[in-house]
Amino acid sequence: MAGADVVVLARTGTGKTLAFTIPITEMLLKNSDAHTEKGRSPKVLVLAPTRELVTQISSDFQSLCEDDFSVLTVYGGVPLGPQCNSLRRGVDVLIGTPGRVIDLMERGVLCLDSVKHVVLDEVDRMLDMGFHKDVESIIAHLYEGESRQTSDGKPQTLLFSATMAPWVSSVAKRYLSDDTRHISFIEEQQNKTALNVTVCSLFDHGLLPICLP
Repeated sequence: MAGADVVVLARTGTGKTLAFTIPITEMLLKNSDAHTEKGRSPKVLVLAPTRELVTQISSDFQSLCEDDFSVLTVYGGVPLGPQCNSLRRGVDVLIGTPGRVIDLMERGVLCLDSVKHVVLDEVDRMLDMGFHKDVESIIAHLYEGESRQTSDGKPQTLLFSATMAPWVSSVAKRYLSDDTRHISFIEEQQNKTALNVTVCSLFDHGLLPICLP
């Protein structure tokens, strides 16, 4: 990925998951030596509104990486213990619902100081479900935390939403970089195959630098 923050308007079910799982996987595989340290903090954070979507995104990552790096899903409605134990062993990609991510942060089990790439998937649904405060708290921690003042930079953020809600515009203006790329696939998707539009358009914008088989 080129490294710029990106706001993408795309409908649900458009194949956009591949638009971030493929380049993130490529990036992680280039640094495979860093995936063995016990207790390592995640380099990638993906937030999604539901357990089902979290599981789907995890499956996509797993199919691409096999056992080359660690992928962990966290969400509510299940015991915290196994998730905490997995975090203590070390994780490369963390995929979760906002509420459970906040819970783990507040318990001191989850550290996000090493995150380099943040994906906010289906932001409009997260807003509809009342997650806006949790999401903004996580973003604020990632962008304004004390550790970021001395680290090698803020994380790249990829934000996917079906609508450009006022909250999305506000967060983009407050936290994302001045050169944030804004891309809309809404009109194109009415007459073209959604997967091809989303993935190929990201190729065209230079945000997905590798080729699909």
